[in-house]
Amino acid sequence: MIEQILSSVTELATSWLDSKPQQKLLETEIKKKQLTGEIDWELEAIPSAQNSWKDELWTIVFVCILAANFVPSLGAPFSKIK
Repeated sequence: MIEQILSSVTELATSWLDSKPQQKLLETEIKKKQLTGEIDWELEAIPSAQNSWKDELWTIVFVCILAANFVPSLGAPFSKIK
């Protein structure tokens, strides 16, 4: 029982230690791509998407469609369609 716990703890520690160099490598790749200009568009798209109303507009449209299903006067013209 204790051996199983110790082995799982050591496996967890080794996986954590092995992930550190991989994280550094990924950060280096991102910085390299930023310097070469490969991901400039993605970095500029993030702030512009934060001020976008497109997602909110689609959400409002779908909420209105769903709400119309529960209002009898709005759903009446479509109830005759078979």
